Amino acid sequence: MVIAPTTRPWFERDDWHVVAAERGLTPRERALVDTFRTEGFVVVEDGRVLDELDVDGIWTSLEDRFAPDGAGRVQDAWRELPAVRSIATHPAVLDVLRLLYEREPIPFQTLNFRSGTEQQTHSDTIHFSSIPSGFMCGVWMALEDVTLRQGPLHYFPTSQRLPEFDYEDLGIPPVEGDRTWENPKTLASYLVYEQRIAALAREGGFRREELAIAKGTFLVWSANLLHGGSPRDDRTLTRKSQVSHYYFAGAVPFTPMFSRARDGRYDVRRLQDIRTGRWVTPSIDGAPLLFPGEPDGLREIARAGGLAGALSRAVGTDRGLPRSAGEALAWGARALARHLRS
Repeated sequence: MVIAPTTRPWFERDDWHVVAAERGLTPRERALVDTFRTEGFVVVEDGRVLDELDVDGIWTSLEDRFAPDGAGRVQDAWRELPAVRSIATHPAVLDVLRLLYEREPIPFQTLNFRSGTEQQTHSDTIHFSSIPSGFMCGVWMALEDVTLRQGPLHYFPTSQRLPEFDYEDLGIPPVEGDRTWENPKTLASYLVYEQRIAALAREGGFRREELAIAKGTFLVWSANLLHGGSPRDDRTLTRKSQVSHYYFAGAVPFTPMFSRARDGRYDVRRLQDIRTGRWVTPSIDGAPLLFPGEPDGLREIARAGGLAGALSRAVGTDRGLPRSAGEALAWGARALARHLRS
């Protein structure tokens, strides 16, 4: 049975303030939620975030992985640098995400930038979406004081209220072949996507803002907020920063640009929780799942009942995404046997 959930984040509800009162939120917390639900982002100042972290060591370790002018990015440096991991998993950041989404955040990816990206306007939902939708966000952390001359982040407040556009919505043919950036068709389709998103930003009349903030300040943005990197006015200046991406418990992560959502077939992601290094088993609001399909192909999403369901939640992503009840049972039996031997 294919699942079509309708759950959305609580702050999108018209009666969100009633829920906020029931949760006993403070005036500051209510203000953070109100800004986030209205604007699609919120800026949080917290001078403690970078205390006792070797931020300078990040750039010493990664220096030779950027272009001579500082351009480029380093993905998932959390695997080798404790400071990167600590930024992505900082209690001050995770507490804000729990406040906003009322679900447990799962940090799964880091990107470190030495200079401004100059990236074209886009929505993260073309790369990261979820079932139910809306349960993904990004956090941009300033690792030095950032001014408007350094190629700051730009964004379009309230644009998160647009539909979550995928390629089919925008009239872009699906990517054929390998679902990787090494496939030339991936980049070709994405360039068309950027052009059409830029047109939507213009036609929608959204105001464009740029972010100048102090070191240690971070911005949380909704996955569907249109954003990008502004031009670097002075290419000798750095713009040291870290982006961390988060999904939330009880949602299935997938990549829309490679999926066929209209056909119920998804490029389901496997998430490794940065906090623990362990693979996360997807569920929808706690319901155990199976993912029929080829091992390296697109997947359907179906409920898993009984013992197979319990085992698919317990051991599924340690081995992969279980395609059938039989596979979930077999994997579970092997995991139980290993546990008993140990």
